[in-house]
Amino acid sequence: MQWTTFSRIYGPLQLLCLLSIVGGGMSEQGEQAAVAHKHAFANNLYKAVAEEHRKDGQTKNLIMSPLSLEIVLSAAGMGARGRTQEQISAAIGLPFDLETMRGRYAPILSGLESDAIKLRVATHMFVQEKFDLKQNFVNGSREVFMCGVGEVDYIAKPEEALSTINGWVNEKTEGLIKELLTSDDITLDTRLVLANAIYFKGKWAQPFEKERTRKDKFNLLDGTQVDVDMMYVEKRFRYGYIQDLKAEVLELPYEGDKLSMVILLPFADSSIFELESKVSSPDFDLSELLANHTYKQEVTVYLPKFKLELKTDLEEVLAKMGMAHMFTDNADFSGITDVPPGLKVGKVVQKAFIEVSEEGTEAAASTGAIIRTRRAVRESFRADHPFIFCMIELEGGSTLFMGELVKFDQQEALLREDL
Repeated sequence: MQWTTFSRIYGPLQLLCLLSIVGGGMSEQGEQAAVAHKHAFANNLYKAVAEEHRKDGQTKNLIMSPLSLEIVLSAAGMGARGRTQEQISAAIGLPFDLETMRGRYAPILSGLESDAIKLRVATHMFVQEKFDLKQNFVNGSREVFMCGVGEVDYIAKPEEALSTINGWVNEKTEGLIKELLTSDDITLDTRLVLANAIYFKGKWAQPFEKERTRKDKFNLLDGTQVDVDMMYVEKRFRYGYIQDLKAEVLELPYEGDKLSMVILLPFADSSIFELESKVSSPDFDLSELLANHTYKQEVTVYLPKFKLELKTDLEEVLAKMGMAHMFTDNADFSGITDVPPGLKVGKVVQKAFIEVSEEGTEAAASTGAIIRTRRAVRESFRADHPFIFCMIELEGGSTLFMGELVKFDQQEALLREDL
């Protein structure tokens, strides 16, 4: 029997993103749009964040939740009009009609709950007291995103408003994300915060063998090595040796076979940067890759245990992705309110955390929008050098989390980076 070696992952994963807005059955067309752009937003976001991530010349780890950010942008986009909505729609890849939105998000918003898997997605609007929202916007947000609505006072009681929002995030992410916003994020112009939280906890379908975890070497980009806790398991997994990507691909399913972690490991004669450029292409389809270019076989898996945490401001990233208009004084969110002088997006921030270990994965993601007033099979596969990882929902193809591991803290193998 031929074996292929690859390492396997488990652990907590959490991401948080905030978008603040400040004063200032699917149709055939919708179904085609959903299929055509299923991965484009996640891929484009990955490319833009990675470029922003390295503009200072430093090498850093990356973790983000495309789905959490997409939900918040979609919720804001339903209340946008004109050029503002056109830019958001083009970036996400979907039109903003209720039927299309329901078809896109209903499968994932229903969540999963079993002894082995817990997936919860929650969305909430925190609106300034006595600030009038259009009922159509509130109803549409509730229908599409199961979005709740609550009042806070950003003007007279900003610290209390901050505590309320962070408390909601902390609760929805099971304590993994304790602080999404800081006092600097709340201003006198803040009128609405759109927040989304994703929490995931799952057991591997094929757990790693704890007693076989050993110290091993991880090769960094500069050629040096660090000692890491390398996990081990031998089971049947979907695996592919992809010449076009110059990478090996391994799917690690969670119990229930509805979600998977996918590891993309560049060949020894390639690099994480070359692989990154291919994976971030709008045409790259991870679901198609798994279905047509990987096959179930016996695989010996070696994967390091690791933790990553990242906080990212996304205004520049989203502007580069074609959504600059929503940050300007010409932004049009008249579908949210008629109250003058109008609204614009003031801030988008995302915070993410992932921990990978032997038993499974725990993950959380929270996204918020702050809206203000306008003013050939190898015998051995070892994940012992930088790689890309994705967590996907198999039925709909949604990318819950995406990132790359390039470095370790030499003391604790605990990685914490701020963009």
